[in-house]
Amino acid sequence: MEGKKIAPGVVLKIVPSTDEVWRQALDEGLVKIFKDAGALLSNAGCAGCAAGQVGQNGPGEVTVSTGNRNFPGKQGKGEVYLASPEVVIASTIAGYITTIDNLPKKPATFDYEIQEETPTKEHHTEHHKEPVEVEGRVWIIKEDDIDTDMIFHNRYLAITDINEMGQYTFDNLEGYEDFAQKANVGDLIVTGKNFGDVATPHFSPDHSGTVLAGNVVFYTHIFTPKSSGHVTFSASNNTPATAGWESMIYQDINCNGQLENTEVSAPISNPIATHAETNICLINKVYAPQNVTNGEVFNNIIHADFNFDNAQAGTVGLDVTDLTKVAANTTQPPPANSSRLELRKTVQNITQGTAETETQNQAKPGDTLKYRLYYSNTGTGSLTDLVLNDSVPEFTYIKGTPRCEMPLPASLSSCTASVDSDEVVWTFPAADRLQGGAKGVVSYEVIIE
Repeated sequence: MEGKKIAPGVVLKIVPSTDEVWRQALDEGLVKIFKDAGALLSNAGCAGCAAGQVGQNGPGEVTVSTGNRNFPGKQGKGEVYLASPEVVIASTIAGYITTIDNLPKKPATFDYEIQEETPTKEHHTEHHKEPVEVEGRVWIIKEDDIDTDMIFHNRYLAITDINEMGQYTFDNLEGYEDFAQKANVGDLIVTGKNFGDVATPHFSPDHSGTVLAGNVVFYTHIFTPKSSGHVTFSASNNTPATAGWESMIYQDINCNGQLENTEVSAPISNPIATHAETNICLINKVYAPQNVTNGEVFNNIIHADFNFDNAQAGTVGLDVTDLTKVAANTTQPPPANSSRLELRKTVQNITQGTAETETQNQAKPGDTLKYRLYYSNTGTGSLTDLVLNDSVPEFTYIKGTPRCEMPLPASLSSCTASVDSDEVVWTFPAADRLQGGAKGVVSYEVIIE
């Protein structure tokens, strides 16, 4: 796209999937390339996935989309063709659907006319009418989060005739598989919240950790599909300063956060068949070479490419990141009269009453998690100017006030906890000294969004 222009009469709409992708595009200079070409660049969102989004088209318009669904009405009132990003860019430059190796010397031009709708009197008075009263037999489905695959499963997306779709309504919703056979014309449906959510898979969390030279660190991840299909996992990483870094992905079959029995015999085997709401758990094993230097960073990205096993639904890609930093080797005791601060962090699901752990803890939206930060001076000398901080995890918000757990170490007189944006900070008086061997705990709670 660099150095090219959008063909006359064509609109290129670019919608990054997340804020992180938006910032990455900005950092890599892609935003400037797209803007110079004449593209319309939106804030992060789902593009043409729902009414009111930037990617929706209008009657008579034709869209070439990198999305994964194009059944009637999904991305607007016009026609929608699904294609790869490369084909979309080539078609944008050419003015018609083509591939990058078949670009014309000059773009195609077409005569077109913009028809504007003139508001009628009815439009102005519509909001002042009395509410419409409807009558009919009511189906009360006491379920939240009934997503699109429960309403109309992706295996039927090849059906484009709206008159044929109704017979498959709710046949993927447990307890209502025979809804279409029992429902009558004029029936009303009442459900819980979030009706019609798009059933896309979920992949989390991101991690950051430390490792000693010549050692390994393990990171756990969970992939949650919302429908049947297949997923393929792969990994990529930055080019580290020191050669010899390694990473290997294993499937944690029992999802207990540990490699055991046959799980350690071989890395993950792709692709993996998926079933709705059945988690696939992974463990990423990262090895730091013996000759690595203190402070060096290894950035490992795990990719999940999910295939709906349906030509119309297509595929979706998700990533998680494991950031590993080399820590100073603390296996040797510190010199006499020197201090050494060691930290240990745990998490506990208060709502579900799970045990405190240093590895992982599963949670649902609305659950309360409690994080504890254990601090200790493992040296013999005293430690001054003690300040502790932690970042609030993504997709959570602070509950109440962070705590300095009592009793404090005898050598500390007080502790002040505060929250600055997404950072939690615990400050101790500068004149206080954390004596060798002393230890304490600070904590805070968050609620999952």
